[in-house]
Amino acid sequence: MKNRMLLILLIITLIIGCSSQQKNIDPIKSENEPENIVLSLDSQLDDLTRQIVNSLSQENKSKIAVMEFSDLNGNITEFGKYLAEELTTRLFMTKHFVVVERQKINEIMKEQKLGISGLIDDESAISLGKIFGVDAITSGSITDLGEMIKINARLISTETGEIFSVASVKIEKDNVIENMMKKFTVEKNEPNDERIEKFVILKKSKFLSDKNPVFTTSFTISNKQKIKNISIKMDLKGVVLCDNSGKPYYKKSGGYYYDNVYINDMKVDYINKFLKPIKPTKDYQSGTWQTININIPLSFIENGNNTFKFVMGKHKSNYEDLYVKNIILNISY
Repeated sequence: MKNRMLLILLIITLIIGCSSQQKNIDPIKSENEPENIVLSLDSQLDDLTRQIVNSLSQENKSKIAVMEFSDLNGNITEFGKYLAEELTTRLFMTKHFVVVERQKINEIMKEQKLGISGLIDDESAISLGKIFGVDAITSGSITDLGEMIKINARLISTETGEIFSVASVKIEKDNVIENMMKKFTVEKNEPNDERIEKFVILKKSKFLSDKNPVFTTSFTISNKQKIKNISIKMDLKGVVLCDNSGKPYYKKSGGYYYDNVYINDMKVDYINKFLKPIKPTKDYQSGTWQTININIPLSFIENGNNTFKFVMGKHKSNYEDLYVKNIILNISY
C-alpha cells in the first residue's frame, strides 16, 4: 500500500512538471504588442482624425476649414481632394466642431481668385481665416514612399498664421490610391476658361535601351465627348536630334532614328522633330533634359481604358539609348 501511494505521488509530480515546462515553451506576448499592424486607408484616416481632434481640443479651436492636400510639387491630386473630403466628414461627425463645407471653400477660392495649394503661408492663413470665419485651418502634404504613402497634416492658427500642431500617418498604397495620386486638375478662375485635367503616366526617370526599348502603360478616360484638346508632355535626354531637314540624324552611317509615341497602337508622331534642330556634328544627341509637347488626335482616344506606348527608335539592329521622365497627359475640357 505504501509503495502504491509513492507511485501515485511520483506520477502526479511528473504531470505537474511537464505542464510547467509546456507553459515555459509558449512565448509571452506583451499587452502593448499588436498582433497585426494594418495600415489600411480607413483605419489610418481614423487615426489622423483622432490626432487632429485632440490638438484642436487642446487649443480650444472650434471652427475649422480643411484644405485640399497637395503632393510635394504642390499639385492637388484626386487623392488630395479625397483626403480633404474625408477629414471634413469625420471632423463634423464628432459634433465638437463647426466645419466649413468643402463646396463653399471651393466657391470662395474661385471668387477671390485664390490659387492655394496644400502648403499655406502665414499671410494666407490669416486671410483665409477672415474669409471663412474659422480659427484654424488644416492643410497638408502627401509623400510617395514607394509601397507606402505618408500623409502630413498641419494645423494652422488663423490668428497668428503659425502652425500650432501636426499630425501624420502612413498608409499602404494599393492600386486605387496609386491611380488617384496620378490624376490632378488645374481649375481656371474665369467661368469661361477651360478646365485642365492632368494624368501622370510616368514620373521617375526611365532608361530605354536595347534590352528594354519599349515603355507601355495605360490611362482611363471617362468623358471623351467633353474633351476639347489632349496632349502629352514629357522630358527627354539622350535623344538623337534632327538635322536641318527635320530628320533624326545618326552620325556613323547617316541612318535615321525615329522614337515614336503610340496611343491605342496608333502612331501619334515621332518625338525627335520636337527637339531643337541642329547641324550634323559630333554632338548629335541631346545631352540635357528637354521638354516637348505632342498633341493627340481626339479620334485616337476612347472612353474607358487607353494604352500609351513609347517605342525607342533604331537604325538597323542598333537601338538608341535614351532617358524619359515626367510623362503627363493634359486633357482640356
